[in-house]
Amino acid sequence: FRLTPKNRETGCISIDGEKVPFEPFQVEVHQNLISILSVNGKYHYVDV
Repeated sequence: FRLTPKNRETGCISIDGEKVPFEPFQVEVHQNLISILSVNGKYHYVDV
C-alpha cells in the first residue's frame, strides 16, 4: 500500500520511534504486527 498524509502542511510521522519525512510512503501489512496511534482516532480511506 502507498500511504499519503491528508494534510501535508503540518504533521508528524514516526516509524519504529524514528521521525520520517511527512510525505507519501510505502507499507506492507502483516497481521497482528502494527499499532496505529491517531490524534483524532479516525482514518481516511481513499479507493484508488
